[in-house]
Amino acid sequence: MTDDTTSTYEFDQFTEDVQEEEWERLRVQATILFHKELDVLKRCGLEGEQQILELGCGPGYLSEQLALHTNHTVTGLDYSAQFVAR
Repeated sequence: MTDDTTSTYEFDQFTEDVQEEEWERLRVQATILFHKELDVLKRCGLEGEQQILELGCGPGYLSEQLALHTNHTVTGLDYSAQFVAR
């Protein structure tokens, strides 16, 4: 039997210092790669004003970029309370 609550990315296993570095790395990654992500989403049919649900959004940095730079309504959901609280 498998435990469906486990993940390959265990953020809470990092020390506090490493967590702060990881928050920043994720933010920078979302900012730098946003235009590539948006291009992929457009090729998948994202256009006009749509509602987007990002499952597994982590701290929501990509969701934030989408909300800031498009006319879409964005909702992000993540299993990790630590990410959602961020």
